[in-house]
Amino acid sequence: MSENSKPTIDQDKLLTSTDAQVWATEFAKVRPDVDEGLMLGWFANAIETSWRIAKKDQISARGLITAIEDLIGWLDAASDDDEPAYAKGKVSASATAQALRAILDQP
Repeated sequence: MSENSKPTIDQDKLLTSTDAQVWATEFAKVRPDVDEGLMLGWFANAIETSWRIAKKDQISARGLITAIEDLIGWLDAASDDDEPAYAKGKVSASATAQALRAILDQP
């Protein structure tokens, strides 16, 4: 490769791969002076970390949905007739927040 030519990177391969070796190989095309083995470890850690964060966010979102459903059930139970208490404005914002905090603190 001449000094003025730029390496060709397979962007489609990168955008569809979670394989650290694929990323390290493509990176080595751009920076042949950097050890590909070092980059393999770096990309493996980066990919794993992104998976952990995504999974944690997914679990957090599910937990929040469950907490909201539980809160709605609690608010319904606070009613003394067929109409939910929250629909009649009988539950204050602070009581609602306190109930949600209690639900979220449960294991």
